[in-house]
Amino acid sequence: MIGPLRSELLKLRTTRTTLGLLLGAMGLVGLTTVVPLVLADTEAAPDLSLYDEGTQRAIFLAPAAATLFASFVGLLSFTSEFRHGTIRPTFVLVPGRTQVVAAKLVAAMLAGAFVGVAAVAVTYGLAIPWIDAKGFTLWLGREELIEIAVGVVGACVLWAAIGLGIGAVARNQVGAIVAVIVWSVVESILGGVVPRVARFGPGQAGDALSGSTDRDLLAPLGGLAVLAVWAVAFTIAGVLSTSRRDVP
Repeated sequence: MIGPLRSELLKLRTTRTTLGLLLGAMGLVGLTTVVPLVLADTEAAPDLSLYDEGTQRAIFLAPAAATLFASFVGLLSFTSEFRHGTIRPTFVLVPGRTQVVAAKLVAAMLAGAFVGVAAVAVTYGLAIPWIDAKGFTLWLGREELIEIAVGVVGACVLWAAIGLGIGAVARNQVGAIVAVIVWSVVESILGGVVPRVARFGPGQAGDALSGSTDRDLLAPLGGLAVLAVWAVAFTIAGVLSTSRRDVP
């Protein structure tokens, strides 16, 4: 198991796509953080004020956007190999396809954690000094900020596992990416129509785990449990698909 895991970690470190996903996550999170900071307490956004605890909390929840990129890390770890044909030597060199999935799963989850930490660092590194420099009170205490950070990192880890399962089942890179994006949109729509049902989806469970206070969402521990179930389900689907299907 150690050998395959080292191989998967090496692939992640040396693939430009991984770096691109990390930079993309940091860029999106940074933009999502800076825009409300700049617009708050201006005529352009009269409803946004850094005096308000809700506005501050919304800003510190910006790293939750990184879960999408974490899912792509897991997804691409499989689909990229099928796309370029490198999955064949991978299966030949590693005794047992389940070991391949296990190694990819651990590597993807570690990468997901790294993406989550980087996203949190971007938001906290921008928002805390900004709020302090403007002379506003930081309403969120240290414990709340830690809870949000841990929740975001945990959501990224589990979404990386979900992405890996989707990639193992779909195998087609473009199709898998489109499916994840489409589902995110569909789940958002369901959240406005049937929120009591939609909160059990992986996206809204991830939001709950990340610390969102939306009253229609589950509690953070509930979000953790639901998201973990989704991660386990997709991982099992990925194992079964990889073990039973031939390599094209």
